[in-house]
Amino acid sequence: MLTRSLVGLALSVAVLVPLLNLSLPLAPALAQANQQQRQMAILPTQDTPLNGVLSQALRQAFPQVTPLLLTQAQTVPPGPFLAEFKRWQKEHSGELPLLQDSAMVRVGELDVPGLDVRRLALAAYALVPNWSQGPLTLTGPHKRQGQDGEYWSIDVESVLTLNLSVFKTSGDYAQLAGAPTQSWTVRKEIPIPDMDRLVALVSQATGVDVDLNSPSQAALVLDTLKKVQTFQEIQAAEPMAYLEAEINQQISAARFETLVAGLQSVEGLGNKTADGGQQPTAARKGGLGLTPILKFGSGTLGVLGYVPQYFVLQGQLDLEYDFGALFGWPELMLTVSGGATVPQPAYTLLAQPSFPGFGIPGGGLPNPQAQILAYNAEMGILKRFSIGQWSLSAGLRGGMLGAVIMQATSFIPNPQQPDPTAMAFGGTALLGAAYHFTPELMVGLDAGFRYFDGGQWMTNAGFPSPFTPLIQNPLQSIGPVLGLYAGYTF
Repeated sequence: MLTRSLVGLALSVAVLVPLLNLSLPLAPALAQANQQQRQMAILPTQDTPLNGVLSQALRQAFPQVTPLLLTQAQTVPPGPFLAEFKRWQKEHSGELPLLQDSAMVRVGELDVPGLDVRRLALAAYALVPNWSQGPLTLTGPHKRQGQDGEYWSIDVESVLTLNLSVFKTSGDYAQLAGAPTQSWTVRKEIPIPDMDRLVALVSQATGVDVDLNSPSQAALVLDTLKKVQTFQEIQAAEPMAYLEAEINQQISAARFETLVAGLQSVEGLGNKTADGGQQPTAARKGGLGLTPILKFGSGTLGVLGYVPQYFVLQGQLDLEYDFGALFGWPELMLTVSGGATVPQPAYTLLAQPSFPGFGIPGGGLPNPQAQILAYNAEMGILKRFSIGQWSLSAGLRGGMLGAVIMQATSFIPNPQQPDPTAMAFGGTALLGAAYHFTPELMVGLDAGFRYFDGGQWMTNAGFPSPFTPLIQNPLQSIGPVLGLYAGYTF
């Protein structure tokens, strides 16, 4: 009885599952989105077996992504076609599960097989290969070693080039994400059975005793052969047809190194190694998108009218939040930063033995050990640009720079003679580069220019006493900033 019940339940589920797929067309959407991350569509523009070799090369280089070779060559430009397809996909998304492989679907001006439509809909990237081949040229004569000894030959050569347009299609629109290229020289060898006789004929015709070891004299042999009708017909032949057998032999999946290296720089494709393991990249992964950064470096500090100190040591804590990811602009960061300098001897910074104008009894800074401590707080935006395991950045932020002259009058704090403080407003522009050991961990260097001015010095004896402005040149920070940093993304 129990067995019969279990069998009945299994049959009910088997019947119910297809019904759910039909009645809830949005149910597979999440699975399709996950599947998109593992598939790329190859849109051929030419009917050539080289597209199959390309598919095999991509399968080997990116084992985490399945190449889907479309069955029908495209006869329209890929950009407009993909734009039409994305529009069609939005309007007919519910029809994809029911689409038959052999059905023809009208997309723009093309009738596309149903199988190709489903493959393209499942792909996160669309790759459009364009193969071209240069004219046939003759080179030689070449002396080679064969099984039966040395022999001479003429080579027929042509340069085969692949231009691969890579479109990212996982979003609402198709966007060009890269265009790597690679070229190969394809050769066909034509042995010369009796080179001695050929050399003798060339010597007789030119009056030159041809020495094949001399490049200039060997060229006479090649020039003579180019005038022979057989070789003239070879040079006029269609390159891809004439070298078809050699192309199939010489262009293998293992020879796409340059193209694969170019694809590695395309965001989302270069995050795996050839063995399927993780390949560190600068592209950020999911999570909070929050990156604390600890930074040590130097900045500029001074007052108007005095030579500033350009390399004052400072430490800083930055927080970066990837708010651009919310709008489809990944690695556009909102930054908040705060830091402080290492305390500096006041007399060194002010470049004079006294600091008149403070109105402090005794004049200037009675305490020769007085030190200036500066601190800053800023907020702004920063954009990172990922290039493999590296990233470049450019940012702009604004805020305040404060300073206090500690122990200005004595070692012992005196409420009646409080330490002078100042606050200036301005901003910082930064350029930087970082190396990412993992998608989360990075170390880097940035450099830029800081401009803060108008920091009025004043004292305050404590609440509710008002601030008392001091007659003294304002605090400034106008000059370069440098920083070494390390950050981790959560």
